Formats: sequence, structure tokens, C-alpha cells
Amino acid sequence: MNALAAKPYASLAPVYDATIGGPVFERTRAIFEALVSRFGLRFRDAIDLGCGTGLFCRYLARRWKTPVIGVDLSADMLRAAARNCRGLPVRLIRGDISRLRLPCRSDLIACNFDTLNHLTSPELARRAIERAAEHLRPGGAFFFDFLTPHQRFPPWTEVAIQAPSRECRLTQFLSLNPRRRLLRVKVVIRRRGKPALVEQHHERLYDPGEIARWLRRAGLWPVFACDAENAGAPVADLRAPRVAVLAERC
Repeated sequence: MNALAAKPYASLAPVYDATIGGPVFERTRAIFEALVSRFGLRFRDAIDLGCGTGLFCRYLARRWKTPVIGVDLSADMLRAAARNCRGLPVRLIRGDISRLRLPCRSDLIACNFDTLNHLTSPELARRAIERAAEHLRPGGAFFFDFLTPHQRFPPWTEVAIQAPSRECRLTQFLSLNPRRRLLRVKVVIRRRGKPALVEQHHERLYDPGEIARWLRRAGLWPVFACDAENAGAPVADLRAPRVAVLAERC
């Protein structure tokens, strides 16, 4: 069966939650709730940058009874988010988070699911952190994660994910250039009775040291960092493959 090329997220969005999004969301939710409990986080509203299909927006609106603004560049992912967040106080906006301009500030900004890594220029990632800081009220919290150069898979790796319904099989082919810290992800989506679809995604791996510098320059103080793939275990040297961070607006 021949594979057809698709633009990023056009074919992935409808199956994202059942394959990739669901498990990642559950890990993120568990870490966030642990941080809320540990640091006594309080927030009246929230902004979710790179909200994707809206899983974290929906969670914030339902669990914490707070209005949420979700921002994403993909129209396909936002359509899925609109379905997931129907009937909830969630406003969805299509936009580039490195150029974020909203008419309000918030107590909480989230930026998860490798959103910063999808900005493959360090300058754009730095700007996204600055825009987040500008949209936080003093004392507000910035909760985000990112992939680091400390990956534990070989330069070429295949990962297959089966949707629970078995109607869809998703295969990710990961190609890592360690010197340039660039990760190329080819996503092949196979649905029963339909041609396979192929998407190409690119990410940049960011060093925790440079992230920490950008945070401080933006007026954000790192409060806590943990291993985002190991039940939120603290990482003293930040040599985990994916790190979750809580920072506070000074």
C-alpha cells in the first residue's frame, strides 16, 4: 500500500489522543498535580501554549474550574481541541507562540508536549519564553517541559503505537543528529482500509543550561525541575531525556 504525504498534524490530529496524546497527558497531569500540592499553586485563569488537541486545556477547565486560553499554530489540532473542549470555558486561538500577543495576563501558563522543541531555532524558543513571561502576572507560574540532548535511543529508532480500538496503527521513525541536536520524526499513520499517510516533523533538543539562562533573562525564576518521564523524580543535574520545569514570574 502506497503512503501519501500529508502536512504536519493534518492526518495525526484525528488519532493523536488515542495514540500519543493520551499517555503523555497522563504523565503531565500527574506531575502538575504533584507540583500544585507541593508548592501550593493557586491560579484564577490559565494559558496553554501549544495546546494541541486541548487535553490539558480541558483538564484545567474541568478539574480546576478555571477559564483557559489555548494557543496553537495547527488549525487541524485546534479543530480537535474545539471538540474536546466543547461546553467548557476554553477559548482557542491560532497563533505563533514566539509572537504571542494576548490582551490579558494570567496566573498560570503551560507549555507542554515538547512544544518548545518544535521551535527549531534557539532564537524563536528564547522569544517564546519571553512572551510567556510577559503574559504572566507577578508571582505567576510557568509550567513546561522540553526534550534535552540526553536522549537514550540510538540515532535511528522505530516506535510503533497501536490505538486501543486497533483501527489505527502509528509508527514513528526517529532520526537524531546529535551534533546539531536536531530530531527528525517521520510519522506513518495506517488506518484500516485506507492508504497510509506520512508526516514529517522536526524538533530541536535544548540544553537545560540554555533554558535556565533564557528563563532568568525573561524574569522567570526556576523553582523546580524533574524527570518528566520518571514519575516526576527530581533531577539534580538535569540529565534526563525530558525535563519538566516550574518557574515563577519575579
